[in-house]
Amino acid sequence: MNKIMTSLLSRNKNFNALTVDVEEYFQVSAFENIITPQHISVLPRRVSYATHKLLDLFNDKSVKATFFTLSSVALIEKELIKRIIDEGHELASHGIKHDRVRDLTAQQFYEDITTSKKTLEDISGTSITGYRAPSFSIGQDTPFAYDMLIKAGYIYSSSSHPIKHDHYGDAGARIDIHRPIKDVDFYEFPITILPLFGKRFPIGGGGWFRLMPYCAYKKLMGMAFSKGIPMMFYTHPWEYDPEQPRVENLPFKTRFRHYINLNKTYKKLGLLLGAYDWGRTDEVLASYLKKNRI
Repeated sequence: MNKIMTSLLSRNKNFNALTVDVEEYFQVSAFENIITPQHISVLPRRVSYATHKLLDLFNDKSVKATFFTLSSVALIEKELIKRIIDEGHELASHGIKHDRVRDLTAQQFYEDITTSKKTLEDISGTSITGYRAPSFSIGQDTPFAYDMLIKAGYIYSSSSHPIKHDHYGDAGARIDIHRPIKDVDFYEFPITILPLFGKRFPIGGGGWFRLMPYCAYKKLMGMAFSKGIPMMFYTHPWEYDPEQPRVENLPFKTRFRHYINLNKTYKKLGLLLGAYDWGRTDEVLASYLKKNRI
């Protein structure tokens, strides 16, 4: 077992993982056929404002989180990265430009994860050990992914969303924390889902969190919490920015998913942070491994 994980195993931290995918509102995969490079060059950037807003909330609630960050964003927002590190949060990789893993060759993927890792390490002065694939795009169609992550020096991934969805997910994927490659100290920490009545309910954050009434969401999350497995919750800075520019010519479903309840999410997240114990992914994972020898 490597020195970083051994050090983390000596700690006993919060039980549930709080994570933020740091990307601009115009970098979401649902916009990839709408937003062109020409658009990106003129669209206002909002990620710094929205992420600082989240950092203020996390300080207020005394919680730490993991920020899965695009290295292309980090290069522009170096002061934001400094605040993330200075305030004790974990910085992790989300790739360079939000390219889905399944759209890359094995070599292209390796170049993406090594470049993003080095960029984030150079900017932050910290070791980068975690990775999240854009749009949870590691699955059966990317058999090379975990080998490449291990080769690149990562310790864990949170790239699996084990549900059925038209943009992401694998309804047959494992829902527990596990080693995707037997006998190798590398772990996949999936987004939390709740198995109920033969179905899998998505309760790990994102648009589902914005869409559901808070009382219903908290009840479902409480049922998952009772199973004794750490929860993995994810969100994006743009989900707390109702003033973001509206992208034109979006299909109805995409527009609904992206903009629903943006003005209500900040308050809902504050309530959720007060309802359970939250922490950085690396420390939550280490605590779980200490209690469960997997």
